[in-house]
Amino acid sequence: DYVLSSYRGSDRPFHATDAPDEYVFGFSTSDQDVIPKNCQMCCRFELRLDLPLDESKWSSEMIGLARGDLVRSIAQELVPDGVRVENPLREILPPKSNRSSHLGVFLIVYCGEQKAFSREQADSYRTLLEDSVSKITHVLHRRRTGNMVSRSFPGGLLPGLIHERSSSK
Repeated sequence: DYVLSSYRGSDRPFHATDAPDEYVFGFSTSDQDVIPKNCQMCCRFELRLDLPLDESKWSSEMIGLARGDLVRSIAQELVPDGVRVENPLREILPPKSNRSSHLGVFLIVYCGEQKAFSREQADSYRTLLEDSVSKITHVLHRRRTGNMVSRSFPGGLLPGLIHERSSSK
């Protein structure tokens, strides 16, 4: 039996299993230590792009953006070492009656792979990504720029969030 002091003033023992787990929290001893994906803290946001209707007029940059490769590589260049960028969802939506372009929707996820990563840091990198994409090609969907990234969540929840988002459409 373990006996611990209680901040409420009453001590009560608790029973541990035959082989209790002991967790020790501490600072990393190496810059090369990688946090397991399910424990990495992540933030996400949607990057939306207006892509011209006539795909034959798309520049090579627009094609790279539409595939998602260019978006992810730009985002990864902007963040420091130890932060991982994912682009797990990409959709190119056909134009609606009131829109004169395709809408590209990209789910961008920043994860602290080797270092702590805050929501404020993720939001500053979101701003840099939006600025970088708009300099390459002026296709940012203006009504959806500037929205703050999500609250931090454990990386282990990402598959469930993706499933929930893709099944709701």
